[in-house]
Amino acid sequence: MSYTDFSLKGKYITIMLYGYMFEEIRQMGAVSRALYGLEELGEEQFHGKSLNFGPQINETYFVKAVENFVVYYVGIIAVIFILHPKALFEKKFDIRLAFETDTIDELRFHAIEHEVNSLSYKGILDLAGIIEKKTNFSLFETDFQTRRAARLMAIRNLLVHNRGIVNRRYIQNSANRSLKPGSDIQVPNNLRVRNWLGIQARMMDHRFREKFDVPKDYLRWRND
Repeated sequence: MSYTDFSLKGKYITIMLYGYMFEEIRQMGAVSRALYGLEELGEEQFHGKSLNFGPQINETYFVKAVENFVVYYVGIIAVIFILHPKALFEKKFDIRLAFETDTIDELRFHAIEHEVNSLSYKGILDLAGIIEKKTNFSLFETDFQTRRAARLMAIRNLLVHNRGIVNRRYIQNSANRSLKPGSDIQVPNNLRVRNWLGIQARMMDHRFREKFDVPKDYLRWRND
C-alpha cells in the first residue's frame, strides 16, 4: 500500500494513533518554541567560546519522536494480544497473578500487560518477526522500512544510554564498519524523522484495521 493522501478526516482510526498524533502536535509546538527561542537568544558565549544549541535541541526531540512511535506500536501489539491471545502466548503465566485478581478479565489483562512489557524490550526486528509469524500481520510493509525503524531506535538508545557516543555494540549491530568507537553518532533531522515515522504509523494503523476486526472501544472517529 502506498499512502499519498494522509487526510484522516471523516475516518475511523485507532485510539493508539489518535494518542500518537496528539502527542506529535504537542511536541511540534515545543520544537517550534525551542527553535524560536534559539533565534531570539542568538549565539551564546561560554568562556569566550560560541555555543550552538541546535544539535542538542535536535537530539532531544529526535529521542521524543522515536519514543512516541514506540508507544504507538506497542499499543497496537497489546490489542493484537487481546484479539489473539492463544496465538501469541507460548509460556505459562505466574500462578500468583490468579490470586491477585478478582475476575478472569482482570487476570487476562494482567497477563497480556506482562507479556507485552516483556516483548517491548526486544529489538524491533525480532518483535516484528514474532508478530508476523504468529498472526501474519506485518508491522511494516517492507524489510527496508523495518530496518530503518530499527536503526532509528538504535540511535535513540545510544543517545539515552551512552550520550550518543558510538560503542562496539552499536557498530556490531549496525554492521557499519566505517564507524569508530568513541565517535559521536550522527543524529538525523528530527523533523524528517517525525514525518517518516508519522507515515509509518498511519500505514500501520490502516493495515491493522484492515487485518483485524477491531472492537469499537479501540476506535475513534476522526472529524477534525
